[in-house]
Amino acid sequence: VLSPADSGLLSAYGLSKARVERVVERSFLGPIEAGSVKKAESAMIEEGQASVSEVGETGEVIRKTALVRFRGQDSTLEIEYDEPEDLQELHRAKFSQVFGYYPDQKDLEIHSLRMRVAGNHPENRSESFAENGAPPVSSHTNGFVNRSSLLAGARIAGPCLVVDDYGTLWIEEGWTGSMGDSGTLRLQRDASSERKRMPETVRRELFASKFLCLAEEMGKQLERTALSVNVRERLDFSCALLDSRGYLVANAPHIPVHLGAMGLFARRMIEKFPRLSRGDVLLSNHPAFGGSHLPDLSVLAPVYGDSRKPVAFLANRAHHADIGGISPGSMPGGADSLEAEGVVLHPQFLFENNRSRFEAVRRILSTSQYPCRQVDENLADLSAQVASLRAGIQVMEELLEIHGEPEIIAQMESLRRESRESCLHFLKSFEGKKLTGEQFLDDGDKICLSVTVDRERAVFDFSGTAPVRRDNLNATEAIVCSVICYCLRVLIGSHLPLNEGLLEPVEVIVPKGCLLNPDYKAKENYPGVAGGNVEISQRLTDLILSSVFKVAACSQGTMNNFTFGNLSYSHYETLGGGSGAKIGQDGTSAVQVHMTNTAITDPEILEFSFPVRLLAYKRRKDSGGNGAWKGGEGLEREYLFEEAAHFSFLSQRRAKGPDGLNGGLQGMPGEQILYRREGGMVSLSGSCSGMANEGDRILVRTPGGGGAGKPLPLA
Repeated sequence: VLSPADSGLLSAYGLSKARVERVVERSFLGPIEAGSVKKAESAMIEEGQASVSEVGETGEVIRKTALVRFRGQDSTLEIEYDEPEDLQELHRAKFSQVFGYYPDQKDLEIHSLRMRVAGNHPENRSESFAENGAPPVSSHTNGFVNRSSLLAGARIAGPCLVVDDYGTLWIEEGWTGSMGDSGTLRLQRDASSERKRMPETVRRELFASKFLCLAEEMGKQLERTALSVNVRERLDFSCALLDSRGYLVANAPHIPVHLGAMGLFARRMIEKFPRLSRGDVLLSNHPAFGGSHLPDLSVLAPVYGDSRKPVAFLANRAHHADIGGISPGSMPGGADSLEAEGVVLHPQFLFENNRSRFEAVRRILSTSQYPCRQVDENLADLSAQVASLRAGIQVMEELLEIHGEPEIIAQMESLRRESRESCLHFLKSFEGKKLTGEQFLDDGDKICLSVTVDRERAVFDFSGTAPVRRDNLNATEAIVCSVICYCLRVLIGSHLPLNEGLLEPVEVIVPKGCLLNPDYKAKENYPGVAGGNVEISQRLTDLILSSVFKVAACSQGTMNNFTFGNLSYSHYETLGGGSGAKIGQDGTSAVQVHMTNTAITDPEILEFSFPVRLLAYKRRKDSGGNGAWKGGEGLEREYLFEEAAHFSFLSQRRAKGPDGLNGGLQGMPGEQILYRREGGMVSLSGSCSGMANEGDRILVRTPGGGGAGKPLPLA
């Protein structure tokens, strides 16, 4: 460890000695043509050198980069190059490294050029340290030394505090500092000293952070490389790390309804493909294999260390703006079959032994009964999902190289065990009790739950829930497990990663044939699930947190799914609303709650990307339930269509508002209204489809959250 002289001033001193640099950037927007690139470079070099010469130095080019993309794409890759003639091959190499394959017959274009021009090199000085200096200064210093009193070659043995005019340096016991001839202290561990073992709790927390950062980096890679507004701007995706058996270990704080289902998806895919190898990537959106609804495409890849078996798995799930079906956006209100909602991708290889199967996926997306409307966008987002996996694999392989397989496996197991014990500790407070609750959908269908805790086991029994529906408000086993995992994480309240250790003390009973457990063994007439993922998951959350455990009033209980588009585009949004109040705290207004954590599309992005204008986006005043603590308010969002488009709503809480808690009042139910250009208005139902003509407007008002505690009397 090196501690330079006056290290407290090091940043300022270093800045004063740093080499002068200027960055010159030019928009290019054209094909890769060496002559045109060199012409642009000449102007950029001249500008950079002129800028550097203002401080009396001569400039030289130290780095050239080009932002390159396939024609028609928004996302670019930054390519460092020397000669423009190399750009094509450099792009191929980097694209293949990031995405694992290279598409054929695609024209490239340069988005922009960037050049770094630097001034004169700073003067470099070397420093030497005497290998056998004076005996170390130790006990007679009383553990305190003024740095200015030390001469070159002096040695200081820890424990000792070294001070100067601008800082202090603590030297631990077992370390020795040697003074260099320019005032730097070089610290070295004594060969005879023992390295202290890090406390296990600290070590576990550090690994939990490493795993979290891995998932976050996967998410950032997906966000950077995705093409669609839905993934790139709304951030409707999730990334996760799973252990060698396919159980969720850690995740970034993405979409809760995705994350709790990742484990079941991984295990079903592992069962289907028990013999995987490096470079394999699996793909599916099928509800029977841990899928949620069809627009959510999930990919899974194994991570290998030195052994022949996977050490872990990485997965991500992204909501594609369109996956086919009877209406743009693939979220049709009231669809009565799975095929009507879009293309079903049975479990399959997206990459097999590093060989791309994208063309096979393209054929499926293009030739199904209700094919995708933007296949190129689907494949671009799938490529981004693969790039996310590869980024995660690289980080995980580095962790394996540094710490070894046994340590990584032990730390993943430790996280799972900690979550299990925390869940058990919480559930024991309800031992011997039977908690029950129910929630009703807008048409009266009931969802029931009873929770009993006996010793070290909790049973979540959904018997009594309404049967499978003819529309698409059916959930899957993955969604039910996802909601329970999320709710337990919220109820426990400790700082734990969302992982499946939380579900180990839990037995889930969901009767076959109810709307929470459709039968997917039949080969045809699969029931629809588009609304189960988004709507039923929200109602299940209210059922557990409000009706059963009674910790908060009901939140808006819907995602207010709104899709619109035509043959040239598709767009999907989930709209926030009010969260439920709890004793001692008001609800939050105009926010995404519980099982959704997506962003809303920015007005500028919405209007730039689609023929739509946003006329209003504001809080819905007084829509939260009254009470000693008020429910959060919903929101209002109004769209003007500049060309004809098909639209679809899939929502709940339109007949009755969210319930309050302990005497608190209901929040207002939601509504949506179509205003015709020529006059007149149509009140739209919660699940519906229709056509908006050019000049028509649609206004959406989302529900407010329930209040908590009896309202205070009016003065």
